[in-house]
Amino acid sequence: MLKIYIVEDNAAELANVREFLAQRCPQMEIAGAAGEMEEAFEGIRRSRPDLLISDINIIGGRCYELLARLAELGQLAGLRIVFMTLFRDFDLVREELAHAPVDFLEKPFTADDLQRAVEKVAQIPVTSQTHRQVERLLELLSGEGIPPPLPLLLGNPLPEARTARSLREILRRWFRRRA
Repeated sequence: MLKIYIVEDNAAELANVREFLAQRCPQMEIAGAAGEMEEAFEGIRRSRPDLLISDINIIGGRCYELLARLAELGQLAGLRIVFMTLFRDFDLVREELAHAPVDFLEKPFTADDLQRAVEKVAQIPVTSQTHRQVERLLELLSGEGIPPPLPLLLGNPLPEARTARSLREILRRWFRRRA
């Protein structure tokens, strides 16, 4: 049984995730939930979940800042992650991380979408290689070693038509350099 921690600052979205998990993943245990950075950090640190389901933008910061703090404590290793986001252009990231314990859900999502994401990350064994993939993603999301426009795009998404080509190009170049 995987223990899940949910980070979502929108009460309706949080209720949906809880309901979807209860319906579709009853074998999973919800270890806790939070709506802001500090509460999430403390809750995850104490409960040591196997799976984090988190919105990218949360009160007090972004989830990759939360992950960086957890990494400093050595609590990122072994953590599976499902990101929830309104940003719709993560196809290349999904392809690059197909065998990592990470997935992205585009809001709004259905119970089926959540179930697929949870099952995908739950079945992937956490190894040193998959941990490195998660670290690469954290590096990507934090903006380290990549062109400045990407962190701005991730933090403040522009309309899809204006960003799709440039974001795909930035992501392709970044993943190629890291391969």
